[in-house]
Amino acid sequence: MKLNKTPQSENEPQTFKGYSAVATLYADRVEIRRNRFAKLAGHKDSTTYFADILKPHGKPPTRLLRRHLIW
Repeated sequence: MKLNKTPQSENEPQTFKGYSAVATLYADRVEIRRNRFAKLAGHKDSTTYFADILKPHGKPPTRLLRRHLIW
């Protein structure tokens, strides 16, 4: 996952590039945009507002999985 350069102001979004999606972090929400191949597999773009997140659940890292967050 690559993190873009530090934003110039607090209002600018931060972008995280993953294997099959790009997550853009805003002050009030996270937008996940899937690439073309992930969309062919049935995954859709999504927007999650921080107010809707009650508690982030995580799984401990394993040999096959470094870190995984469940919304």
